[in-house]
Amino acid sequence: MDKNDKICRPGEKSKIEIGDIILVHPALLKIRGYIIEFPPLSIISPSCKEEIESPNWVEGYTVTGKEKVLFLEGKKEIEGEIEVKCPRFLPAITLKHALGKVKLKINDERFDGIVLVGINELPILLLKAGQVTVTTTQLKNYLEPLAYSVYYYISSENNESS
Repeated sequence: MDKNDKICRPGEKSKIEIGDIILVHPALLKIRGYIIEFPPLSIISPSCKEEIESPNWVEGYTVTGKEKVLFLEGKKEIEGEIEVKCPRFLPAITLKHALGKVKLKINDERFDGIVLVGINELPILLLKAGQVTVTTTQLKNYLEPLAYSVYYYISSENNESS
C-alpha cells in the first residue's frame, strides 16, 4: 500500500471493485496527521475518501474479478446475533462487533457448504468448492467485503502484503 492510497472503514463502501484491497487484519495508518487503527473489512480503494499519508504494510486480499461470490435473495425473516463459526476469521469478528443483533431476510433453501457466518444456526455466508454464497442481499456493504475476504484464507496466490 502506498502513500496517497485511500481507505474506507467497514460499511462505508457500497460496491467492491477489481483492485480493491480488503483488510483481513487491523492496520495502523497515518490519516490527517494521526495514526489511526483500521479494522478488518476496511477497504483500500481509489473511491474511498480518507487519504493515507504514509506507506505501510497491510494484510489484505486484492479483488481480482476471478472470485465466485453469489448473493441469494431471501424470503425468511430472521433476527439475532451474528455467529462466527471460525474464530480465526477476523473479518467476521469485525462484522459481529459492527452489527451485533440484526434482522435479515435470508434464503433458507440452500445449506450446501461450510458455514462461516450464521444467525440462529442458519447460514449467512457459506463456502463450497471455491464459491462463497451469501444467503441475503441485505447489508451488502458489509457482507460483500466479508465474502471477498474469504479468498484471503483459501488462496495463497492473491494475498496482498504491501
